[in-house]
Amino acid sequence: MPQILIVDAGPLFREYIKNKLIAERISVELVQGRFDAYTKMLSLLPDLIIIDAGTDITTLEELMEQKHNNPNTNRIPTIVAGPPVSSDTIINLTQMGVTHYFSKPFQFDLLYEAIARLFKTKFALDQEPCYLEAYLNGNLAVINIAEGLNLDKINLLKYHLTDLIKGKHLTAPFVLLIMTGISLNFLHGIVLEQLLNNIVTIPGIHTDKIKILTHSDFTSEFIAGHKEYKGIQVHSQLIPILNELVDSTQTHNIQTLITDNILTPEPNIPAGSVDLRFHSECEERKHELESVQL
Repeated sequence: MPQILIVDAGPLFREYIKNKLIAERISVELVQGRFDAYTKMLSLLPDLIIIDAGTDITTLEELMEQKHNNPNTNRIPTIVAGPPVSSDTIINLTQMGVTHYFSKPFQFDLLYEAIARLFKTKFALDQEPCYLEAYLNGNLAVINIAEGLNLDKINLLKYHLTDLIKGKHLTAPFVLLIMTGISLNFLHGIVLEQLLNNIVTIPGIHTDKIKILTHSDFTSEFIAGHKEYKGIQVHSQLIPILNELVDSTQTHNIQTLITDNILTPEPNIPAGSVDLRFHSECEERKHELESVQL
């Protein structure tokens, strides 16, 4: 069984990627801290190392230098997720055994593709078409989902949204889940439950501050039938709940209020660690745009 060592990953990143890899019959070991990571490398000699570099490139380079200088570890391929860095840094890391460097926010399908290529296998990713974005505007977290419900993206959402809320130190944000672009029915029940569970279990989020905008009667019935979602409100129109979500005294122009305070991410808010879009999806959309322009 292939074995992967994951170094310095945050708790949600660890949980998400570990569960995904175990489902693919890959053994996963976790370790925190540069000294412990190097010791673990030597004792374990894994088939692959994945490092969440955070913002500390200096510590990453020191660890990679230790790994590179030891003949027992220098051939172990290493994948790193970290902040944007210079091309010189990338070259330096490559020379020390980093096979892939993903700048944050990165796309998880590229990470899985890199791991699968190293192990000469394929990973199962949910292929359900799904547009999903999540961002903050003031004390409001907006989640917009259209086209369909993709389980892999929904599981990424918890990590992404937690990242954003912690980064802005929000303690009790409002959450607006917009699903007007999806027609839901009982076949979506399991994935819808996963979506709601991922939202309500984020620290600081309370069910009485969650509003869902949808035209789906099934969603209302589904939430009413689950006591753990008590307090969540389901609406078919935004206007009746606008005053609860934003400060409507800023302007009397409703369209401007909606555009500036709900449909637009707050400027200068970090994008988080992961991109909720998949690279394959971005490429498809790019080709669609190119064909339209031609």
